[in-house]
Amino acid sequence: MDPILGSLLINVSGTWHWLFLINVPVAIMIVVFMMLKMPETQEKVRTKIDKYAILLFSFSTLLMMFAINNIQTGNITGSIFSLSVIGLIILAIIGYAIMILIEYKNESSDVDSFLPYFLLRKPAFSITLVMGILSGMLIGAIIFIPSFVENVLHVSAANSGYWMTPLALASGVGASMGGKIVDKKSPIFALIVASIVSIIGYGGLALFTYEAVTFFVFSIIAGLGFGFTIGAPMTVLATRSADSSKNNSTVIGTLSVSRQVGITIAPTLFATFIQVGFSQMGTKIKENLSEDHFNIKDIPLQFMNSMQHDSGSVSKTLDQINHIPNKAMRDAITNGIIEATHLAYMPVFLTAAIASMIIMILVIVFKKEFKY
Repeated sequence: MDPILGSLLINVSGTWHWLFLINVPVAIMIVVFMMLKMPETQEKVRTKIDKYAILLFSFSTLLMMFAINNIQTGNITGSIFSLSVIGLIILAIIGYAIMILIEYKNESSDVDSFLPYFLLRKPAFSITLVMGILSGMLIGAIIFIPSFVENVLHVSAANSGYWMTPLALASGVGASMGGKIVDKKSPIFALIVASIVSIIGYGGLALFTYEAVTFFVFSIIAGLGFGFTIGAPMTVLATRSADSSKNNSTVIGTLSVSRQVGITIAPTLFATFIQVGFSQMGTKIKENLSEDHFNIKDIPLQFMNSMQHDSGSVSKTLDQINHIPNKAMRDAITNGIIEATHLAYMPVFLTAAIASMIIMILVIVFKKEFKY
């Protein structure tokens, strides 16, 4: 509902500031409600906070994000193997390894572990955590839906949030259906179904979405799969794979941490994909102009200047191109922009589809490890 409410606030207030200010009264109401109506039921424990593991986890994740962000659009292959990318990734991996070592030592202490080692050493639960990271990437892809409809379907930025409605409604239906399938069948069966639906939905958004109708169809399918995946099936699978009825809250919390890793890293990765795609716009325009026997210098200077001025918005750029009198030139430039825009967003949803495929493969390959 948040993107829909955001679009409404922009249309009503005319400013983006309320997108953030609206959270202040909501947070205050939540705090007041919890203090007045929700008494604490958990007994106090005298355990220490696992501050070193939390710091290492946060720092390592931050290093991973910086590494992805340092990939240069003009020299992808070269930059990946540079110290600022591969070096930071290695440091992040070392940080995660040290964190696991700390959790291992915490087994014999009174520290409340951030990622309990007794859960990490269970193969089935570790596989579930990997699936949790991948499911976080599905959430990360959804973040870019408003940007996608703005640049690919040419919807105004103020109204782009409304286009989240079909996916949001479908995800609620998917979450409900996922719980029912778990009860009637099993979490394994539910996750396989969820993965197949997600592959179709995200794959369709990546490869076949060029207009509103196909967007609505595939966004609804993706929403169903997304709701299926992050709902009951994975949670039930995590609790059963942990084989511990006394630590369900810890199990669910650990699964949430793994999902948060995917949610945190995915937007940085996807933003890099989009940046790489848009960096190809000049090349795509030149290729399309060349096919129609034009040169980039043939574009009237006043249109070149206006296109550069509006380069941050695909819709505004296309509006300027529509004023070019030569239809063949106009179509060539438009096609080049459209190709580059799809090249920018296709990897985002394709990665989400691949993540769903990996979840399905892990479930099928390791289903004997899970207790269901």
